[in-house]
Amino acid sequence: MFKIIVLFSAIVILYCAEISAQPQYQMSVANVERVSNTVYEFDVFIKSVNQNFHLTSYQCALSFSQSVINNGSLNFIYLQGTSELLYLPPLTAVGLISTYGSYVLTFASFAESELITQSQKKVGRFRLTNTVPFTNNEINIRWRFIGLINTILTGSTFQDITNPDNHLNLSNPTSFSLTVPVYDGWNLVSIPGLHPINQSINTWWINRDPNAGVYAINGGFQSVNTVEPGTGYWLKNIGYTIYNTGDEWPSEGIQYITNQPISVFQGWNLIGTYDYTVNTASITTTPAGLQSGFVYSYNSGYRIANTLVPGYGYFIYLSSGGLVNLPDPAFQKSGIVNNNIKSDWGKIVITDNSGKSSELYLAPQNTDVSKYFMPPVPFEGMYDIRFSNGGFVESLNSEFHKIQLSGVEFPLTVSVSNIEINIFDEAKGNIYSRLSSGDEIRIVNATSTLTVSLNTIPGDYRLEQNFPNPFNPVTQIKFSVPEDGMVKVKVFNLLGQEINTLFNEEALKGVYVINWNGTDYLGQNVSSGVYIYRMEAGQFIKSMKMVLLK
Repeated sequence: MFKIIVLFSAIVILYCAEISAQPQYQMSVANVERVSNTVYEFDVFIKSVNQNFHLTSYQCALSFSQSVINNGSLNFIYLQGTSELLYLPPLTAVGLISTYGSYVLTFASFAESELITQSQKKVGRFRLTNTVPFTNNEINIRWRFIGLINTILTGSTFQDITNPDNHLNLSNPTSFSLTVPVYDGWNLVSIPGLHPINQSINTWWINRDPNAGVYAINGGFQSVNTVEPGTGYWLKNIGYTIYNTGDEWPSEGIQYITNQPISVFQGWNLIGTYDYTVNTASITTTPAGLQSGFVYSYNSGYRIANTLVPGYGYFIYLSSGGLVNLPDPAFQKSGIVNNNIKSDWGKIVITDNSGKSSELYLAPQNTDVSKYFMPPVPFEGMYDIRFSNGGFVESLNSEFHKIQLSGVEFPLTVSVSNIEINIFDEAKGNIYSRLSSGDEIRIVNATSTLTVSLNTIPGDYRLEQNFPNPFNPVTQIKFSVPEDGMVKVKVFNLLGQEINTLFNEEALKGVYVINWNGTDYLGQNVSSGVYIYRMEAGQFIKSMKMVLLK
């Protein structure tokens, strides 16, 4: 369906006796007519809602992309003599400029003191002419009153001009076509308008898994039965489905809604755009500066999103409650979001057997890694790889870094760039390899946690005091190996009886951390008391005490 989006707003200065008495108004579009295959005309009306006021100036703005006008060029004029405004000046300004890849048209009239009452007045009739035929017999004119349009206001007492509810769309049609591919399993989705039947989750997604809920987020995942525009949701679909107007959705399309700012709370929020794509670099908040970090989509793992696409859901983090403003397409910035990852940072690439891949980074000391924190860990069985700090970047302030794995398919391939590390399975005591920049290894045995240590070569053998001590239920034991060789770490009771073997591997030189969870060889919990742990490596033998308290 051919659509042209019209933005109308009014610049007003009021002469009000009482500041507390705030006028309200409505502007509307009506009588849209296709004059020929290259010409459309339409009327604009204005009226007061609650009290009379004087309009001293106004401006109308129209935005549309080149693609929707069949790659033609447009001309826009006011039809002289069609306005019912009494104080219209002899010369009416009309302009058409191109910016941000779209056209922006302005119509300005500077009246003397126009009285606006509750009786509707015609601002005027306007003509839109294309150099080539429009591609459809229908035109959709509707309000866009968001983003930078708000900045044209004057008059401190007249604030309801920013209320989108004061702008009426009287043109037809009021719906738009929509196609949204949804994959098998969990997806982040949203609704960019209203379904003409109802907003039930079963109406919107006929192939959703009936045994799984649809979830919004509000301090945690919450199951919902109905959905609303502007909010994002987790949806579990059965099979791959292309939800499409005329197939899964009605042939008349999805109904437009007023595109208002999205109300958000402190923390992670799930949002969706309306019926148009939004560049995430153009998103603003009210109050300003609430956004922290990046906007994330989910596609075989969380990914930094450069655009919000209608029909999909996105995570965004806010430092406090407020509003997220999605700018009109005519006023969006272009380009890719700068993630500030430096080319010389250490990089770890982990790819599972199904081809899903994640990139983790080790940044210089004192790097603010909080801006790289990722959204909440998704549902069980879903692919997710991150550092234990909750993000995809860690600082070299620490010698050891844990990597958490969820929903991955083994074996894994691990490669590194710009850094040398040791990588091992701390929980099972399996040392995989020491990796230099450009190296790659395969990890066959399934695990949920990998530990990365910087490839620091110690000067001698060391066995350090466990931490915490006393402990319950798990403690860590750190040891250092200055050269490659066989290393054993075992646990004994005070009678000298061997309780468990924590490490028994050919170790590459480096620093290691292993865990003991207070169990014996059979996996049975041992009793509270004092235990001895001993390290043997060549001629080096050392024992230390630790205390288990229950």
